[in-house]
Formats: sequence, structure tokens, C-alpha cells
Amino acid sequence: MIHSRRLATACALLVPAMFAGCAGSDPWNTMDRTPNAPSMQCRADADPVRDARAFTSEVLIPPEALSGELTLAECIRAALENNPRTRGAWSAARAAAARVGEQKAAFLPQANILGGVRRSDVPTSRNNQPETIYNAGVELSYLLYDGGARAAQVSKAEAELIAANYLHTAAIHELAMRVREAYYDLLAAHSLLEVAQETDRQTHKHVELAQARHETGLVARSDVLKAQTRQADAALGLVRAQSNQKVARGKLASAMNLELTAPFEVAPASEEAAVEIARLGDLLDTAALMRPELQAALAQVGARRSELQAANAGYRPDISITTAYGVREDSFAPQDEEWSVGAVLSLPLFTGFERSYRVRGAQANLKSSVFEYEKALQEVSLEVWTTYQRTVEARQAIDAATALVESARESLDVAEGEYKNGIGSIIDLIDAQTAYTHARNQLVQARLDRHTALARLERAVGQSLAWQSGRAMEEGEQP
Repeated sequence: MIHSRRLATACALLVPAMFAGCAGSDPWNTMDRTPNAPSMQCRADADPVRDARAFTSEVLIPPEALSGELTLAECIRAALENNPRTRGAWSAARAAAARVGEQKAAFLPQANILGGVRRSDVPTSRNNQPETIYNAGVELSYLLYDGGARAAQVSKAEAELIAANYLHTAAIHELAMRVREAYYDLLAAHSLLEVAQETDRQTHKHVELAQARHETGLVARSDVLKAQTRQADAALGLVRAQSNQKVARGKLASAMNLELTAPFEVAPASEEAAVEIARLGDLLDTAALMRPELQAALAQVGARRSELQAANAGYRPDISITTAYGVREDSFAPQDEEWSVGAVLSLPLFTGFERSYRVRGAQANLKSSVFEYEKALQEVSLEVWTTYQRTVEARQAIDAATALVESARESLDVAEGEYKNGIGSIIDLIDAQTAYTHARNQLVQARLDRHTALARLERAVGQSLAWQSGRAMEEGEQP
């Protein structure tokens, strides 16, 4: 009975400890190395594995509070918290953090509670009769040396955690850019609708003017018909503008994960001050350092390097120690005490060439990850180059479109005056009005292109362009 009480005491101490280790939410604090919410991101200048406080965020707005007039910042915050894209990337980062803890567990001893019953007939049994053996106990084992395989696996898991965090940051940047595009698309749709409404009013006025001149015998009936044709075309343009506005609203609502019929409006955007963007070469250098996809690709190179180290460790021996204590007897409540202590050295001599193929595969994976990084760097460079040129083009297009609107407005005023005074034709008036509408649409599109180009350039560089304020560009490069 004394031995049974000893065993019961040992089990009573071991079981709570084991359950405490299982129930402990995060004994390695690996979850502190990931963002606390889908909208949070790691700073580009911090190592998310070494700096548990390297995450930034802003106060979020719950979906039910998103009504009324929303600013761009409010739309982005809501999207980052609620969109499935960021939530999925965040969950992947949390899973990667859990794998770090899983690999670190190999550095701790392993404890097991053993118990069983066995009936056998062996020559040494009493009276040469089958007998039943009951046993119970605890076993503790610890791996002293494994050739560095455990450390390599931990390094691999931590590198994959870095990659997952950066991919989550990339998802945040991508979604923020999409929300900005949708936000400015909706504002542009509002502006285009205003242009269509004004055009509809102008064509109605032109129909009335042509009708009045026809009733006084100053123009032929054909003038009225031409003006009515143009008015019908303007009405069709108004219908399309109204539909495009609804589509743009639905696109923004979808990005924020709201109901497509959610009642919200967007606040008018203030005109952006001219952003002085750094030279193209500086932007390319910044993208190579700040773009999260590139940082993730570099982390994957580190993970594959650790994978190769773990594969090479398969050629080294394993050394472990084990100890066990328990009771064993042929009665249901065994009392015969038994214990053991031992050390084990294991060195596989032949594994069917599994180790050599594992090393070859790890070497190939490492080279592949390097090539993937080079490919990503090439794609990012092209993206920066393209978006930079689009930004320059958009700024120049705004200047050209502004001049076009002023000229078309003046031409329309002249055409209306000439037609009223009987020295101009209805064709000239319709052409002038059409040109004015086209010019205004061009200006709206140019401003939209400017906003979109800036959003995409920031996404390509991996950093806000605000940091460049005050830096001069080379002659001829200022957008």
C-alpha cells in the first residue's frame, strides 16, 4: 500500500502539471509576435520575431457605426478590420506563431503516464500457466543532442513567422490601396453624375432656345430636332452616370464588408497638395527595403536555409536519457515497485537513402527560394517604374484637362451667344456643348487617375509618400 500511495502522489503532482502545460494559452509567448487584430501590421523597421511590441494600429470603427458621411481614413480602418483578406492573412500569421511554439517544445522533457494490463504465457511464468500482469507508472525522457535538428526547426518556424507577418502586412497594404481606389472611384462617380446632370439641363435649355427661335421663324424645324437628339443623348448619359455611381458605392461597401445597400456617404476629398516625390532611383531602393512581399521572400530564404540545416542533422547521432518509475504485479492493485534510468545513443546506418534525398530536396528548395526573391524584386522594380510614370502622366493630364475645360467653357459661351443672336448654327452650339461635357469628364478622370496613381505608387514602394515631403526631384521629373 505504501508503494501505491507513492505512485498516487506522483501522479497527483504530474497530472496537474501536464494539464497546466496544455491549458496554458501561450507559455512561449509566440502569439505576442503577431498582430492582435487583422487591421494591425508590423513596422517595416522592426523584426516581428524579436520585437513583440512592433505593431501599430488606429482605433477601429465597428461596422454598425459606419453610417452617414465617411472619410477615407474611416473607410480604410473598417475594411482592414472586417475584410476577409486581412482576416485570413492574420489567421495564417497566428498559425505560424503556433508552429514556433510547437517546435520549441522539442527542447523540453517529455513526460508520460503509463498503465496497462497484459496476459501472456511464457516459460518463466508461475507453474507454467498463463498469467495476467498489471502495471502503472510514469516515464520521463529528454533529448540531449540531436545534431542541431531542433534548433534548425525552430529557426525555420521563426523565419516562416516573419514571412507570415510580412504577408499579412502586404495584405493590409493591398486592401488599403483597393479601398482608396474605390473611395476615389465613388467620388469621381459623384462628379461625373454632376456633369451629366448639368449637361442634361443645358441640353434642355438648348431645346427650349431652338424651339423659341423656330416659333418666331428664325430657324428651321431641323434645329429643334437636332437639339432634341442631343438632349436624348444627354439623358442616356445621365442614366449611365447614375448606374455607375451605384456600382461604385457597392464596390466600396464590399471592400468594407458592409451590406451593399448600406446607407453611407463619403466625405469630399480635399485637393491633395503637390507631393514632391523622390527620384526614381531612390524609390526603387526604398521599395527593395520596405516592400513587405520582398521581406517575406527573404524570410522564406532563411526558412529554407534552416530546413537544409535540419536535413544535414540527420547524419548526426541522437542522445537521450530516460527514467521511469512504477509498479508491476499480477494483481489488480500492483505494489511491486520498479524503476529504471538509462541513456540511448542512436545513429541510423541506413535509411534507404532517405537522408540524402532530403538534403538534395532542401538544397533545391533553398535555390528556388532565392530565385523567387529575385523574381519578386524584378516584379516590384517594374511596378515602381510603371506606377511612377503613371503618376507623372496623371499630374500632367490634370494641367492639360484644366486648360481644356477653360477653353471649352469659353467656346460654349460664345456659341450660345452667337446662336441667340442668329449668327451661329445649332451644330456649332451642339458641338461646343459636347466638347465642354467631354472636357469636364476628362478633368474628373485625370484627377481620379492622379489619386489612383499615387495610391498604387505608395503600394509599390511599400511606404507612404508623405515621408518624402520637401525633397526635390530632378528637373523634368516632378509629377
